[in-house]
Amino acid sequence: MSEDRRNAYRYLLYHFLLEIRLAPAARPSCELSAEQQAAYVDFAGAMAYQLHNLALAAAQDFAGFEEAAFWGQFGVMDHWQPGSGVAARYRRVFEQQLAGGG
Repeated sequence: MSEDRRNAYRYLLYHFLLEIRLAPAARPSCELSAEQQAAYVDFAGAMAYQLHNLALAAAQDFAGFEEAAFWGQFGVMDHWQPGSGVAARYRRVFEQQLAGGG
């Protein structure tokens, strides 16, 4: 894997964490319904799964990292937020970073 691809994945890891940090459910002042809270927790769990795998790969300089499997796991995230296009959005973030437009 090229250094540019490794750096784009590292940026994606940063982007993931920033989104979690800035999410409305992460702010104590934000009032969410029980249903909204449950949906966020489910989504955050799927995000954490992706973050965990990506962080491990980054720590190992992506040795043995399976890109197709990584992107395939985004189907889980789309399951938690149907119609949101989460997988496509993160793929765009990755591709923009790879192209130097991050």
